[in-house]
Amino acid sequence: MTKIKIIEFNSKSYNELLKFRFCKLRKPLGLLWSKQDLKNENNQIHFALIKDKKIIGSCVLKKINNKKARIRQMAIEDIYRNKGYGKKILNEAENYAKINGFKEIMLTARVSAKKFYLKNGYKEIGEVFIDVTVESIMMLKELYEKN
Repeated sequence: MTKIKIIEFNSKSYNELLKFRFCKLRKPLGLLWSKQDLKNENNQIHFALIKDKKIIGSCVLKKINNKKARIRQMAIEDIYRNKGYGKKILNEAENYAKINGFKEIMLTARVSAKKFYLKNGYKEIGEVFIDVTVESIMMLKELYEKN
């Protein structure tokens, strides 16, 4: 059984989540955390996907302005990819954003993950660029129905 928890900044669980994010997103690129990478983490919402008391997924929601939020640090443990877990944690972050009045979510997607985000209603905006040494693209999803 899996559950998604909002993790309190600077808690023991937050430190475990930070370690998970590092192992999945930074270490494979040979990168360390910088102060800039972790700036304002205290003002963001940290989601952890937990299975059998172990973190298997992460997602961070950052407020950009009163109408727009940003998804950051989305990662799923390799053996759980393509099994619906990414969609589950993404939906949780999107629902949280909707409940809190956000109308759009943007994100920087690795090109290798673009298909996942397209399937989940995101649209490409702009051209491919290099972000943290990886080919990436900006993507956007509107959280409300247009009339």
